[in-house]
Amino acid sequence: MKHNPRYAFIRQFVSGHGALTREEIRYLRLLLPSYHPDFVVELPLEIVILIALQLTRRDFARCLSVSKAWRERFLSDPVMAAYTIRRWPAFIDGAMNQTRFLQILSRLDHKLIWASIMGNIAPETELVTWDVTAGYQLDSRFHHPLDNPPTPYTQFRMGEDHQALTALYCSGKVACHLCGCIVVIDDLKSKTRKVLAPPSGIIHGLSMKLQALGSKLVVASMDRTIIAWDHVENKAYEKSLPCQSLKCATCDDRVAIILYGGNVVLWTPGHAIVQLDVSPVIHEPSIPLSKVKPRETLQGVFFNVHDKRTLYLASASVFGDELNARLHVTVQEFSSASHIGTYSSELADYEGPGAWNQPTLELLEYEFDLSFIIFGGRCMTRGPFVYTLFDKIERKFTTFDPNNIWTFDDNRPALPLRKSKKAAIDLDFAVRLDTKSLFYQVNALK
Repeated sequence: MKHNPRYAFIRQFVSGHGALTREEIRYLRLLLPSYHPDFVVELPLEIVILIALQLTRRDFARCLSVSKAWRERFLSDPVMAAYTIRRWPAFIDGAMNQTRFLQILSRLDHKLIWASIMGNIAPETELVTWDVTAGYQLDSRFHHPLDNPPTPYTQFRMGEDHQALTALYCSGKVACHLCGCIVVIDDLKSKTRKVLAPPSGIIHGLSMKLQALGSKLVVASMDRTIIAWDHVENKAYEKSLPCQSLKCATCDDRVAIILYGGNVVLWTPGHAIVQLDVSPVIHEPSIPLSKVKPRETLQGVFFNVHDKRTLYLASASVFGDELNARLHVTVQEFSSASHIGTYSSELADYEGPGAWNQPTLELLEYEFDLSFIIFGGRCMTRGPFVYTLFDKIERKFTTFDPNNIWTFDDNRPALPLRKSKKAAIDLDFAVRLDTKSLFYQVNALK
C-alpha cells in the first residue's frame, strides 16, 4: 500500500511541502464522514452471493430498491441462481431469468396469500359454490350443449343436511366429491366446470372417496375399483384392484396406490397395474421389534413432481409405552417400480399419549417454494405441529425451520399444500377450501 503512487500523492498533499493548513484539515475532516463508499458494488461477486443467501425474501426485495447499482448486483445471473437453489428449489424449471425471478419474489409476499391462509376474505376474493348456482359454465369441450349433466348434480342444493365434502387443489384446478358418485372439477383460469361420473355409470349403494388430484388426472375409489378421469384429454378409466385402496397419489398420467395390507401398486390408465417391491425396507429402531409392537403406524405415498419417475413411500411408526415412546420414520425411494434407496430417522422425544392429549400422526406434503414430506401430528392442546421433514430434492431428513416454510405466528405450519384440506397455494392462485359451507375462496395472484 505504501508504494502505491496514489497513496504517496495523498501523503504529500496532506503533510508534504505546502501541506494543508489547520483550517483545511478541519474542513477535510468534515467532508470525509459524508463519503459513504458502496461496499456491495465493490465486493467480489462470491461475497455478494454469500450475503444474498442470508437474506429473507423481503430483505432481498429491499436491497433491490437501494440503488441501481445494488439492483444490478443482486439480479446478476450467479446471485439469482444461487438464491433460487437455496430458497426456492421447487421453482427451478430450466434457467432462471430476471423476469421469472422478480415474479416469484413479488408473489411470494403477496398479501392475498396470507389472507387466504388465515381465513380472511379480502376484497379481491371470489366465492365459488359447488351447486348449480355457481357462476362457472359447464366446459363445452367436455359437455355437449344438448346433453344434461348428471341428475344428482342438478338436484344438489346447499343445505344443512349435507355431509362434509372432500375438496382438493392442484395447478389451477379444484376438485370436489359432491354427492353420490359425482365429482366436480373447476378450472380457475377459464372459469369452467366439469361434472364427472364413473365411466360405467352411477352405481347406487356404494360410497365414493375422492383420493387425489394432479395436473392431468383426478382419482377416486369405490370399493375395490379405482377411477381416474383425465381432465385434460377428457377421458375416463376404471380398474379393479385386489382389495380396497387406502391412499392414492397422482402425477402426470401415473397413479400410485397403497392397498389395505401395505402393498403398493403403480397404474397408468389404459395399462396393467405394476406392484412395487417394498421388501428391501428394514426397520431398525432402538427398541427391538421382537419385543415391542408399533402402537400406531401411518403410510403415505408421494411423487417427486420434478422427477416424475420418482416415487416416495413414507411411513411413521410409534414404538414404546407412555414413558418411552419413539417415532420411527422411513422414506423409500422408487424409480418407476424399482426400489433405489431407503432413508430413515428416529425421534426419541416423541410425546407419549396422555388421555385426551394423545398426538395423532399426520403425513402431509409441502409443494411450493420448497418440496417436503411432513411428518407431523395434531393434538387437543397444541394443534398441528411438525416432528421432522423429508426434503424430496436433497433426499434427506431435516428439521422444521419457521424461516423457510410458511407458518402461523406461533410457528405452527400454515400448510399451503397441494393436498391440504384447508388451504392450497401456487404462484397463480391462493385457494381456501371450506368443505362445510359448500364454497371455496379464490384469490388470483397478479
